[in-house]
Amino acid sequence: MRFPSNVNRLKRIFLVCFTLKVVVAPSAYPVIKQLDGKEDDQFKQYAADVQSARKRVLNQTKPIDPQSEAAKLVIYEYKLGADRNLQSIAARCVVFESSIATLNRIMRRSETAERDVLLLPTIPGLFVPCDDATSKSELEKLMLNARIDDKNAEIITVRNERFLFFPGKDFNATEKAFFLYPIEKIGFQYPLRYFTITSKFGVRRNPVTGNVRNHDGLDLAAPLGTQVFATQDGVVTEIGNDTIYGAYVVVKHEGNWASLYGHLSRIETERRARVRAGDLIGRVGSTGQSTGPHLHFELRQNGKAQDPGKLLFKESK
Repeated sequence: MRFPSNVNRLKRIFLVCFTLKVVVAPSAYPVIKQLDGKEDDQFKQYAADVQSARKRVLNQTKPIDPQSEAAKLVIYEYKLGADRNLQSIAARCVVFESSIATLNRIMRRSETAERDVLLLPTIPGLFVPCDDATSKSELEKLMLNARIDDKNAEIITVRNERFLFFPGKDFNATEKAFFLYPIEKIGFQYPLRYFTITSKFGVRRNPVTGNVRNHDGLDLAAPLGTQVFATQDGVVTEIGNDTIYGAYVVVKHEGNWASLYGHLSRIETERRARVRAGDLIGRVGSTGQSTGPHLHFELRQNGKAQDPGKLLFKESK
């Protein structure tokens, strides 16, 4: 995977990291022996702290004060027993799975089986490395870049590592997919790093013509010029310009699959080019039948349109 380097963005990250007050978490943490309030007083206290925090940070009627929440954050230590399923541990702790994963820098759900100890936060939220240089994975880079302009965070230090703490935040859809599915097993990846789905697959009223017909793909809104990446390894079989799709690219994949990328402002590949998943092939535009900058993305098998929403980030069969 390739991530665009942006000097100005990195400068803003460092500015945030040096201007926010740093909250230092203690080097020793209360130890939970069992995730059972009847058997373990530490867990009983932890559960009470979590319940109180959830009322504050998940209450959408009041803005979250990151500095205040960081000051209230308590981290516990838990030695894993036979149950090393992160999803079930998070459920028993009543915090986001993403909160435990990011605090412990677990990049895939399956990695939990390799851990002996977990740190458990009392406040649901995300723990994102403070700068790109200390990011250990594509997931951490995704989280950092997605929140480049989000100032609703506080710097904390845990075991000599600095994090941006975003109380109340959870993985977005793309981050969750990276966390759940190993990259090498992903069938089709999203062609954009950051986007908003403005139109799903299925019957809809065409926003330009007003006609009701099937929409054969997903419309992913993103700023003009945003990089568009190949969804899977394949060969570029077609590039062109169409009255409906505008500037477009078609990539053929194994299993009689093909992907189409429409309304591009610029094509960054050539016909017959071999591409890998994540290679740059174009840029978001508003060419053809379009009302604003977005990518029209289709997946077809044997020429028949399939719902990309059910296929993206799914394990290959």
